[in-house]
Amino acid sequence: MPLSLHLLYAATLFVLGAVVGSFLNVVIYRLPLGLSLLRPPSHCPGCGTPVRMRDNVPIFGWLLLRGRCRDCRTRIPVRYPAVELANGILWAAIGWKVAGMTAGTGANIGAGLLGLAFVSAMLVTFFIDLDHLIIPDAISLGGLVVAVAAAPLLPELHHAARDIDFAEWHMLLDAVLGPASAWLRSLAVSVVGAAIGLGFSLVVYYVGTAAFRRQIEAARRDDPEVDSALGLGDVKLMTLFGAFLGGFAVVFIFLAGSVLGVVVGSWLKIRSGSDNGKTGLAGLRERWRSGSSVIPFGPFLSVAAVIFYSFSEPLLRFFGMVIPLSTAG
Repeated sequence: MPLSLHLLYAATLFVLGAVVGSFLNVVIYRLPLGLSLLRPPSHCPGCGTPVRMRDNVPIFGWLLLRGRCRDCRTRIPVRYPAVELANGILWAAIGWKVAGMTAGTGANIGAGLLGLAFVSAMLVTFFIDLDHLIIPDAISLGGLVVAVAAAPLLPELHHAARDIDFAEWHMLLDAVLGPASAWLRSLAVSVVGAAIGLGFSLVVYYVGTAAFRRQIEAARRDDPEVDSALGLGDVKLMTLFGAFLGGFAVVFIFLAGSVLGVVVGSWLKIRSGSDNGKTGLAGLRERWRSGSSVIPFGPFLSVAAVIFYSFSEPLLRFFGMVIPLSTAG
């Protein structure tokens, strides 16, 4: 594909992604509250005036209004254009990736459409868990059903892992199912990936809860509902990752999400604490002691999942060389 057409493909998806991002803002606000996603139309939370068409242009509408309602001048959070921009960038990146594929164009487009839905779902998960400490079943379980149902229809979803992600298992599937049964193999990869995601996260759930019992008790001071090292919403989300991205993705996403969680979570804990008049290292320790221990894991898992989806092939090839995951190559 010529570079100019490649750029046009990505630019078109950026615009479409920004438009969808406007709707994602509605989902982020209304879904955890159990409100309709369609009624009433978008309106100012301050005065209730419906948003005018000219003010509802993604990103630019917020800039033209200078971040305030046209009628009552209520401040519009910068998150709204940020979500639109982020979704536009994610869609453009996927558009660039899909446009670069030459084989199986129709099937690759189908897999690309699912990829667009996946990254948008992760964006919604990021902000809902950040705001409410929950991951809606509509995203995790609904996404799980879609991933498993799509696997036999679009075997390309798991093509990247074909000779890299546990290749011995793929060889066994070839021997049992036959090399022509691509749809059945893809379904098996998805189902087993979901089982790996569920099993792995349940082990973390029970072992982590037992190992960090004291820390969990301390976290209850900030949130009485904290009772485990890993939320059940995170368990369901990890199951979705296995079904959509494959078994190895579960391990990568958990480890990468944990590293992100430790780094960002430590900063947030210190930032939320008070030094109580102490300075230097003593003040830092006091901030750590008094800071909030309740930090949602879903946002970090979502970021790690998008990273893995975007760079699945080079990541699998890299870890396939570093760790003896398979006999490939």
